[in-house]
Amino acid sequence: MRIRSLLTLLIFALVFSVDPPLLLSIVQAASITAPGLHVKAFKADDKKPNAYWPTDPVLCDLVLDGDVKEGDAALLEEKFMTIVGTMNSFTFFLCLRSNGGDLREAVKIAQFVLGTQRPSIATVIEDGQTCASACAIIFLAGNAPARVSGWPQRFLHPRGRLLYHSSILDFSQFSEADLLKRLTGPTTDPRGLKGNIVDLYKDGLRDEQSVIAAFQNFTYQREDLGDRWVRPSLFLEMFAQDPDEWICIDNIDAVGRWNIQVYGYQPPKPPTKQNYSNVCRSSYHWRSDQFAAGKEADLEEEGELKRPPASTPLAGRNKSNAQFDDRFTMSFQARLQPLICVIELKYGEDAQDRPDAQGGDRQCPRSYRI
Repeated sequence: MRIRSLLTLLIFALVFSVDPPLLLSIVQAASITAPGLHVKAFKADDKKPNAYWPTDPVLCDLVLDGDVKEGDAALLEEKFMTIVGTMNSFTFFLCLRSNGGDLREAVKIAQFVLGTQRPSIATVIEDGQTCASACAIIFLAGNAPARVSGWPQRFLHPRGRLLYHSSILDFSQFSEADLLKRLTGPTTDPRGLKGNIVDLYKDGLRDEQSVIAAFQNFTYQREDLGDRWVRPSLFLEMFAQDPDEWICIDNIDAVGRWNIQVYGYQPPKPPTKQNYSNVCRSSYHWRSDQFAAGKEADLEEEGELKRPPASTPLAGRNKSNAQFDDRFTMSFQARLQPLICVIELKYGEDAQDRPDAQGGDRQCPRSYRI
């Protein structure tokens, strides 16, 4: 069995910083702008910044800043049309800086982002910024063009804050007297008070259903396998919480299991055998929608780390027909069967990053495919 899925070097060394959710009490209505910085830089620079991966700091094309409100989906689409031009094979960066807001409007925005796949819109949480509650649903929609349809592309900085919680019935718009009147006042509904309470309950369920429905028909192709755009465990974890409890995406295991890309960090130079082992072990569990922590017993001691010839086909790929710079293999004995972990490395633009650079030292791989 061979494992190959798109991962970044986040497995190796990454420290997240998540401030207490108390900061989320500050409410600010959203502003939506379209500075188009990434696409402008791409058009202006002969060296062409990466069309699919953000710099740090991020060159934002679209910015949603503040609480999501009704009408924001239409406004975001309008702003996007002012910068899209003819850039069909390109990823625009939507920077999210929001504590939440109207969940149903956030679902509309997520549907627009999901449906925009060539060109695509990737979602980004910048250094020190927060994306929580309804904003976190928008974050899940980010994507990049793939050979077939799109590929999930949602970027989190190690010092960004990504927080989820279950849906909340918002009674803040009612005074105690208004709420009591709504619940107990005269009504033609034969169900009376019970009917009002049932309707409120259904209203909360509809919010959860709308979030799941927005993503349930979206999958992506991962080699010869398909995968859910949002793995079911994230929704199970989210809706299992009390409304005042938060799921903070604040460790390597969470970003790996839920397929979130991390940018703006410095990987080790060069990776060690233990680093490669961590990649393989983690990938094995994440592909089964499991956390890797505490699962060491599921894989016995790894075998030798090898570098097969570039011309050797593995799962139908070799260096002549795939975009990678280097490749290693490591064998494992899993609980049920032996497997081979194939690690493909893509180095950065700088020649110093390559293994044949000065002194032959392998420096900073940009990304890994497992």
